Amino acid sequence: MKKEMFILKKLIKFALDKNAYKKYDRIFLLSHMRANTSLLGHILGSQEEINGYYEKHLTYKTRYFSLINQKMEHTKHHRFKKNSRYIFDKLLHNDYELNHDLLADPSIQFIISLRSPQGTIPSIITQVKKRNPKNTRATFSGASDYYKQRLNKLHNYAEQLSGRFIYLDAESLKLETVSSLKFLTKELDLNYDLKPHFKKQNLTGIGSSGDHSGDLNKGVIIKKETDYSDVAIPEEGMSEIEAFYQKKRQEIIKLSKVSLTTK
Repeated sequence: MKKEMFILKKLIKFALDKNAYKKYDRIFLLSHMRANTSLLGHILGSQEEINGYYEKHLTYKTRYFSLINQKMEHTKHHRFKKNSRYIFDKLLHNDYELNHDLLADPSIQFIISLRSPQGTIPSIITQVKKRNPKNTRATFSGASDYYKQRLNKLHNYAEQLSGRFIYLDAESLKLETVSSLKFLTKELDLNYDLKPHFKKQNLTGIGSSGDHSGDLNKGVIIKKETDYSDVAIPEEGMSEIEAFYQKKRQEIIKLSKVSLTTK
């Protein structure tokens, strides 16, 4: 009964939003945990052409019904913007798949973004340890396993999307803010420039919708990096995963349509 009521509420909210019936193109950000994806999502979602800013935790198994479900999921918490053109979602985990037909759809914009393990691994360990210290990702080996498996999956997506996706170093949002926002504005064919400031949204910092650090509440890009010197990282293990990242990064960049890198 609870499930039926939940579905009914979703249907009612969907039916009440007249803009939900419009045709929208999609933007998918394919990345991994702790790669500035909440920041990028908020920047994109604050633009009037784009609906969505957080990870919806959806699997896109079929083309038609998955995209309808994506719209319904959006109307649970938000109304579609009157003059918008896109719906945004991000996929950060291998648990959530993209249907082959969607990957082959030329109308869908794909961004693949990687962050180096030097910043990513200690960030994953710190975040996961706060929520569930017994989770394997609260350890170096567990965080590294997730990272490597995810990069393998992103490389697989890049092969399927060869020549049709945008690549972005995740660090560029903070290190090269102006050029990265100009780059994304142009490559996503937006009519209005992306800005370095953004809106606090309904789900900012709530539940499983992304960054809980509080930085997003400030509405601007915080360039200062978090100090993870208290996180124990084995030097040999980090060297190994850094080499793995560099190899995958170069392979993905070669497959991209266009790329923006910090080095």
